[in-house]
Amino acid sequence: MGCGASTPAVAADSVTIPLSGVVSSFNEAYKCTVQSATVTPSALNLTLSVAGDGSLGPLQGASSSSVVVGDTAFQPSMTQDDPAACSDNVWKGTLYYPRQGDGAVQIKAGDTVTFSFGSGGYSQVALFTLTPAFIAQWGLAAIL
Repeated sequence: MGCGASTPAVAADSVTIPLSGVVSSFNEAYKCTVQSATVTPSALNLTLSVAGDGSLGPLQGASSSSVVVGDTAFQPSMTQDDPAACSDNVWKGTLYYPRQGDGAVQIKAGDTVTFSFGSGGYSQVALFTLTPAFIAQWGLAAIL
């Protein structure tokens, strides 16, 4: 998987939620750690760190990763790589999931948002559930 960067527009109102211990894994040698989720009125952005030992070849493409809300899976509209931290066996960067327009991630109070890295075989993991307490804790009411 190669690395190249493009920079999307950033919304003025955003909340970054640090995530610890959220790992989408293929096996013990191939793992994706979700470091944070940033919620804006126009996007859900996930910052990731992915590594594999090369025993099964290069990493799957980050652009094939999915966010699932309810029964609907969403693909990122773009990725931004950290060029200094990318190789066939390591990828660090951000996935951008739009929240407006066709195919946009629709999230609202009560939803659980899950994630799976790559095109297949990685575990689906819960990122967060938008409970009233979670929304209040992170000040998300105005953004949702």
